[in-house]
Amino acid sequence: MKVGQLEGTPEEIKNLVENHGLNLNDYLIKPDKPICLKWVIAPSIGFSISLICTYIFGTSSEDEFIGNLFFLLTMGLALWLTVVIQIRHKKYMGIKFVNLCTTTVISCISWCNATL
Repeated sequence: MKVGQLEGTPEEIKNLVENHGLNLNDYLIKPDKPICLKWVIAPSIGFSISLICTYIFGTSSEDEFIGNLFFLLTMGLALWLTVVIQIRHKKYMGIKFVNLCTTTVISCISWCNATL
């Protein structure tokens, strides 16, 4: 076992630290628990549903207000999902996901409006 520059068995390291009057827990940091998976699944499902509703209501000219609301809901859920992914994995891959989702949603809405 190796802790920093110390190398030895766990008992040797424990004895060395205790013999010098130190508390090993003061030097070791417990890793944070990852965020629960339900916090990732909930915005994912909501994002998928709101994306479909944005497509459905965004294509009809009568329900433009509802389509815009679903678009804003989709963007909010994408932001929520980004933050949750970033917290869970402690990486910046969530930002790439938001860029991908935003580009996809905008291009889908633009395509739908162009075909009408």
